[in-house]
Amino acid sequence: MPVATPIKTSVSAELYKLDFAAWADATSKMLLQGRFDEIGIEQLVEEVQALGDSVRSEAANRYAVLVAHILKWRHQPTRRKGGWQATIVEQQRALRRLLKRNPSVIRMVRDEWPEIWDDGRAMALAETRLAASTIPSPPDLDPLECLEIELPWED
Repeated sequence: MPVATPIKTSVSAELYKLDFAAWADATSKMLLQGRFDEIGIEQLVEEVQALGDSVRSEAANRYAVLVAHILKWRHQPTRRKGGWQATIVEQQRALRRLLKRNPSVIRMVRDEWPEIWDDGRAMALAETRLAASTIPSPPDLDPLECLEIELPWED
């Protein structure tokens, strides 16, 4: 009767579990050297997918913060702060850069826009304590319009 051979866990897979930074360094060297048979493919696929997820998550989070600050600016004109304006400008700049480097991300943003808007709306409502009926839902701006809003500088 044949004896089953146990599946050998690759050194790369073990290193992935123990020290991510060392695994990333070793994997990049193996890729550059063409040593593909030594690479833990499952871990590499997982990390490449995570990179894309990270970029999409950053875009969604930045848009939610942008929406929150636009809504606060709009709905509390007597309480406007320079910090709100600075946050709007910074999020717009960061999102333009992110979308320029990752143009496919705008599709995800558009697909998830109602949820992203609601995240920003929830932040604005929590921070302002305004009545929910004060701030529109569904969105009255689209993602690209949020990037084009220019606010007058206030003292």
